[in-house]
Amino acid sequence: MADPAGGGLIAMAEARDVVVLGGGPAGSTAAILLAREGWKVTLLEKERFPRFHIGESLLPFGNTLLKDLGIWEDLVQGGFTVKPGADFHAGDGHGMLRSDFSRFLGEEFGRTFQVDRASFDHLLLRKAGEAGAEVREGTRAEVVELGSGGVRVRAHGESGAEDYEARWLLDCTGRDATVGRHLGLPKSDLGMAKKLAVYAHFRGVRRNEGAWEGNISIVRLEGGWFWIIPLREGITSVGLVQPMARFREAGGEPREVFERACTGSPEMRFRMKAAERASDWHITSDYTFRHHRTAGARWILCGDAAGFIDPIFSSGVRVAMESAARAARLAGRCLKEGRGLSASEQADYHRKFVRMTGAFLRMIRMFYDNHGFEVFINASGLLGLQRAVVDVVGGNTEPSWGVKWRQELFFAICRLQRWVKFAPRLPLFTAAARARAAAEA
Repeated sequence: MADPAGGGLIAMAEARDVVVLGGGPAGSTAAILLAREGWKVTLLEKERFPRFHIGESLLPFGNTLLKDLGIWEDLVQGGFTVKPGADFHAGDGHGMLRSDFSRFLGEEFGRTFQVDRASFDHLLLRKAGEAGAEVREGTRAEVVELGSGGVRVRAHGESGAEDYEARWLLDCTGRDATVGRHLGLPKSDLGMAKKLAVYAHFRGVRRNEGAWEGNISIVRLEGGWFWIIPLREGITSVGLVQPMARFREAGGEPREVFERACTGSPEMRFRMKAAERASDWHITSDYTFRHHRTAGARWILCGDAAGFIDPIFSSGVRVAMESAARAARLAGRCLKEGRGLSASEQADYHRKFVRMTGAFLRMIRMFYDNHGFEVFINASGLLGLQRAVVDVVGGNTEPSWGVKWRQELFFAICRLQRWVKFAPRLPLFTAAARARAAAEA
């Protein structure tokens, strides 16, 4: 493989302009935008769509890009569940915060959608083909060579080995992180504990009533949390996320831990009383990471291939699509000028990716801190600070100064809550702490 700094020129005999690895939201977004500009784009996707995937709750600050891609009306007409907000519950039933998007974010960002990813991702992939990209499903990239003049990809498709040459490569392979793995790029877990998620689709889950039926519901436990995402046709996605240490401590199969956690939470017992599982169980582990480098002379990492932040605020699709759109703009500009990314442009892309994911990461750290969560769930009654929360929950990674100062005040109160009771103590944590201390005595 060529040096990751871009050394070595790869011959470009009848090269494509761009090879995109991965056909999820990031890959399809990049392919659509580049193909529309007239560039010759080939997208390689290892699976055949449609296929199951999680990350089913969109964020309203992604609406503008959905409209630019021409997919918004497909979502409206396709019967996808409208998401007007997000609810956060204490698992013992004592405490709830509702984030009403239209109240705080205005009409443009007042709603978005819950999507089954099999349909959503397939819709985006078809849009990429319609825009003019060559879409090759069932084709896995196996060897990547990177040079200052272009890239070469050795892939394995349904007819055997295939070679692809291009001037540019965008890695949108999700947590497979094809380029990062091939280059051995260093990465960090950002100081977050390793976690495991166990999840499935269900019928008969108790949803919110009335106008709020489409809200995602997050149920906080003493040592983890559940998501409840209402999808179309009566299906609800339900998942449990806990530190791996908690799963090991609990013992048994992950699905058994899921069931016991449901039984142990009054809120989840109420929600799942009549639920029947409608899919296989799925497990995902070791969530959070971010590469220390996300771009080179002729390559850019997008979305989960660059880094994945804990899913509590449903940031995955938002980060994937926005970073891919930014990468497509950069690649398109460089293609017009016949050059690769300069060192300063590489650093700027990385800084913006860190800032985008960091906006979520800061709120995520607060959510996992028991004292911080006490402030979070009572934000509606604290100095009008709910706007600081709703902007992040809605996916705004570049807030105005009027929101920023509220966020800084909010985080300061979260830190002080350990010593000064700004918000009521939650029985969920005090009772759990007493029970744990008694068990360990």
